[in-house]
Amino acid sequence: MSHREKQLKKSAVRVVESDLGVIDLPYLLLTLLLVAIGLLVLFSASYARAYYETKNAASVFVNQLIFAVMGIGVMWLISRVPYEWYQKLSLLILAASIGLLVLVPFIGTESGGATRWLDFGFVSFQPSEIAKFGVICSFAAIMAAHTRDMKTIRYGVAPYVVILGIIAVLLYLEPHMSATLIILALGFILMTLGGTDWKYLVGLVILGCLLVAVYLLTKGYTGGRISAWLHPENDPLDKGLQVLQSQYAIGSGGLEVFGTPFMMAMMEHAAMDCVQPDLPEGKGTVGVDIQSSHLAPTPVGMTVRATATVTGVSENGKLITFRVEASDDWGPIGEGTHTRAIIANDRFLQKCNSKLTERK
Repeated sequence: MSHREKQLKKSAVRVVESDLGVIDLPYLLLTLLLVAIGLLVLFSASYARAYYETKNAASVFVNQLIFAVMGIGVMWLISRVPYEWYQKLSLLILAASIGLLVLVPFIGTESGGATRWLDFGFVSFQPSEIAKFGVICSFAAIMAAHTRDMKTIRYGVAPYVVILGIIAVLLYLEPHMSATLIILALGFILMTLGGTDWKYLVGLVILGCLLVAVYLLTKGYTGGRISAWLHPENDPLDKGLQVLQSQYAIGSGGLEVFGTPFMMAMMEHAAMDCVQPDLPEGKGTVGVDIQSSHLAPTPVGMTVRATATVTGVSENGKLITFRVEASDDWGPIGEGTHTRAIIANDRFLQKCNSKLTERK
């Protein structure tokens, strides 16, 4: 073997070795970013209740953080498995996921009017999540084996429709509308990328829309959510409550303009942001008084800004007064004064939540 051939062989080996360890950095960063955003949203939504129940505002967050770290570790381990293994095991993974979905109506855990979870004591999970992975692996394996036949019904449509149909029926029994739509969308995307003829894809979209319509008509909870979104006034104390309260907060007297309550909330938030960076750790502020005037209306679609300026501090250093202003693209729309008290966050929450304990 010549020296040149030896060099080429070494280069080829190095390329293969480096390919085995390559990580798609942009994809990894996007995944980690989504995980981080999810954790922050969870902490924001759970800290008050967590403090009330466990006296630790971060208990739910920390628990989820542990699972997130474990999940990232499992993700890395799975990425080290050669993809050929998934191809060989694809039908087994699909069969296992369908088998687990079959078990859900019989031994599944009911929550919120739906039975979607399997609980084996040491672990609980939704089989629909495994079904998503099973659909991806099995579709890819079948398409790789019949690449040249994807324009035919036999290899380009039939096997995928059968798989999606079985899974959709099992999810219908739970019921689990969101998982059904996600899996159907996954199947459609894979069939499109795999080369299924467009005329079959259009037909499947029409069929899918009809099935979703049937789902909405026969599974009342999903149709009820859409109805509450479109007509929240029909159920103002239950399903439409959140939508109506959001409208009340932003709207003004039923008109589609920027509402006074929301302007005042922006002013208060601007005052809080004004001083929070200068407070010691564990300290915060709460509003105790606000006086404002709404000077001009703002139409939907225009940007509104709020500013706050410190105008005074009480002698004991516990009260801060602000001059607050709001404006849109045309000019000032509101002005006023605002007072905030400096508090110890933990002590304040403990005192506030004690009302719930005393009420019980």
